[in-house]
Amino acid sequence: MDNSNDTILELNQINLFIGSNNSGKSRLTREVFKSFTNCRLDDLPFGGLNENSIRFYLTPNDDLFSYFTEFSKSIQSKLSNENAIGKLTEQKTIFENTLKNKECDFVSENEIHKVIQFVEKIFAKVLYIEYPKLQYTNESKFPKEIRGVFNELKKILLDFRQKVIARIPKNNQVFRTTFIPPHRSLRKFGSFKIEEDKYSFSEEHKITGFDYYNNETLKERVCFDYFIEEIENIFTGEDLFDKIKVLRNSKEEERQKLIDFECFLSKNFFNNQKVEINALTHNNEDEIYFKIGAEKEFPIFNLGDGIQSIIILTFPLFAQADVENFIFIEEPELFLHPGMQRIFIETLREFPNTQAFITTHSNHLLDLSIENSQNISVFSINKTNADQNKSFEIRTITEPSFEVLDLLGVKNSSVFLTNCTIWIEGISERLYFRKFLEMYQNENPDNIENFKRYKEDINYSFIEYSGANIAHWSFLENSDENFPNINYSSISNRIFLITDRDTGKQLRHSKLQKSLGDNYYCLDCLEIENLLTPKVLKETLKAFKRKGVDNVSFLKEYSYSDYKDKPIAEFIYEIVSLDDIVKLASISDENKTGKIYNKSQFTKTAVRNLNIWSDLSEESKCITRLIYKFIEKNN
Repeated sequence: MDNSNDTILELNQINLFIGSNNSGKSRLTREVFKSFTNCRLDDLPFGGLNENSIRFYLTPNDDLFSYFTEFSKSIQSKLSNENAIGKLTEQKTIFENTLKNKECDFVSENEIHKVIQFVEKIFAKVLYIEYPKLQYTNESKFPKEIRGVFNELKKILLDFRQKVIARIPKNNQVFRTTFIPPHRSLRKFGSFKIEEDKYSFSEEHKITGFDYYNNETLKERVCFDYFIEEIENIFTGEDLFDKIKVLRNSKEEERQKLIDFECFLSKNFFNNQKVEINALTHNNEDEIYFKIGAEKEFPIFNLGDGIQSIIILTFPLFAQADVENFIFIEEPELFLHPGMQRIFIETLREFPNTQAFITTHSNHLLDLSIENSQNISVFSINKTNADQNKSFEIRTITEPSFEVLDLLGVKNSSVFLTNCTIWIEGISERLYFRKFLEMYQNENPDNIENFKRYKEDINYSFIEYSGANIAHWSFLENSDENFPNINYSSISNRIFLITDRDTGKQLRHSKLQKSLGDNYYCLDCLEIENLLTPKVLKETLKAFKRKGVDNVSFLKEYSYSDYKDKPIAEFIYEIVSLDDIVKLASISDENKTGKIYNKSQFTKTAVRNLNIWSDLSEESKCITRLIYKFIEKNN
């Protein structure tokens, strides 16, 4: 926390609040949400918003005061009737008091037009007092001298309208806030009524005037317990029926939001089968019905709890996609498989108008924050004043640590296993094969009917075994009974293993083939970098040109066969001038093979040059198909 102005710095599009139980993170989130629903720009609870943060628009009341004062003076100068002048003074006081009593200085486009309508009513009242005999007369029949004054008065009103409307920004006219509590469900629990004589209510609870008898049980409970007042923009899922019905029967741009949401569900959870969500009434019962492909539609609560939860978490993103959107979520990981947590975060990132504040105990969300540090910030929360419960120590977490895991209560046994695993040598292989699979699943180059897309961390995972360490696993026999190899089947019994061809390892490759059969693949080329096509290799090397070099010069033309069986670090200096690119690799000699210095950076650069399926070499395509078939078989 910045002690100078009590603002949190380094906010991001997605902000994770972590802490031990009773650390205050949930209370902090609720307080922030509540203050966001009613605040000035200068009074925002989070200051120092960075370039990734949401921008929204607030119009100061001072502008309306000045505009209306100018309008009043101009009108009064044209009036002669004392009663009309008195009415103008009276209405001016009412108008100013209305503005003064506004707790929020936010003025949306809708509110702007309400202000204009109010001023027009003042104009009409004053005009009819000034010209009582002409109150019901057509304007065109006004005497010439009166018509001139009348037109001047109308011009003054028009000027006021134009000045006020000009304050409405062309974009981001409104912002929305949504609070999604941990208590959420698509089921309705029926109505309930709290009898005050059975409970000990404080006075502040009693004066809120709640109507406790309705069909949003969870929402009322949240309002009552957390905020002690009724707040509309709390989304528990109970009113999804009404929201779906409104969208389905709205104008095209609003209906498109629901269509986009259905497409999202189809793509991520139902293998691209068409999904329809409808709000239907049968036998006086309102229910949401869900239809997948050609299946018969069914009530939405027949879906798994994980899918229902992801619907609740993501629906507000689509429904409010056209406005700046602040969303506050407690424990989104409830009911969600780790892979679904990944989908949730990836979906959030696709809505640049949304800024999320999330409390969590999920180490999986933390893992995703490391992968997406440009979009996600993590803060640890501790209460500093147990009596007030409104003072918090907030620290930015910049890198993973055991302390963070301790806060979450994560132990080594906190592991979720996916359906199958692909074992690869290291980070470079993981980045390449992940990209290969992404390209294959995006394009479906084999035109497979009813093609299925599989998700990492749900359907499969990568495991890095670190090169020569493969000898420590039970894929290979070990003659020393006192020091047995690690039993791979205790970790995953559905494995696809990939190795480099490394010279001199033929016996090991033979044993692995015998042990794993079709679930083993040895590269036909020397190592993973040799899979790159000449085009991709050339574009990758160009990215490492030295400062001041306009174009990288290549020393000769080359084909895939020229480097398929040669260390790529050695081949680089055969085709490109050392004066043109930075020093990428060590020079090979009789005693050692050249090595790429920063293999990770080289890999990430190469992956960025892989855009379409045809960018892959034939062996890359072959192994990708094998991996996909392996995943398909085990899902």
